[in-house]
Formats: sequence, structure tokens, C-alpha cells
Amino acid sequence: MTVTPPPVVLVVEDDTDTWDLLCVGLKIHGIEGVVATNGQEALEMVRQVVPDAILLDIGLPDMDGTEVCRLLRENPATLLTPIIAFTGHAMPRDVQAALEAGCNAVIVKPTAFPAVMEELRRQLPARFPVQE
Repeated sequence: MTVTPPPVVLVVEDDTDTWDLLCVGLKIHGIEGVVATNGQEALEMVRQVVPDAILLDIGLPDMDGTEVCRLLRENPATLLTPIIAFTGHAMPRDVQAALEAGCNAVIVKPTAFPAVMEELRRQLPARFPVQE
């Protein structure tokens, strides 16, 4: 019998409470959450672990999340990896900037965890099936 490893989601978030809640929610759904607390850490982490998806905060301390997204899109390993941006700025120009940088979707914070799972399922339905 072949055992499929759990999906891996890279959570790029500098707020401890937020990344902790996201990782707990992911774990409940059988998903491994790995955390990077800034953009540089995220870029280094994808050299070690290629995630199935990335949850990316736009307001990071060292570099803007849109810049992190652009750099992730330049990396062949993460070129097609779904990137779901989180932002506390719901202005249309902020959402547009994230999408233009290469994010697949944008979720405005604060948000309920079911919205995160819904977006993961939309981006990778085969990897993040609906659980009964």
C-alpha cells in the first residue's frame, strides 16, 4: 500500500497568532504547515521544501509580499505553486498589485479559516479534497 504524504503549505506570516491559527487549522485538515516569518526566510525555505501551496502575507517586515511573490514566480520550483495572498488592505489597488505580482488569489484579513480551505481546494482540488 502506498502512503501519500500530507500536503505541505508554506505559511509566510510575521504575526505569531495568525500563523499559529493557520497551522492549527491546517493540521486539523491533515495538512502540514511550515512557517516563514519574513520574505527572505520564505525564499530560503522553498529551496528545502517545495510546498503544494503558499499562504503569503503582503505586509511583511523585510520585504513586501508582492516582491516575495515575484521572486517566487522567478523560481522554477515555485513557478506554478498556488500563492494565496493575505492582506489587511482591501483597497482594489492593493488586491490588483498582489494579482499582478503573480498571486493566484487574495484573501482580506481578518478572515475565517474555512475561507482559507475553500481557496486551497479551489487552487488544488486534487491535493486538498473536501473531507467528509
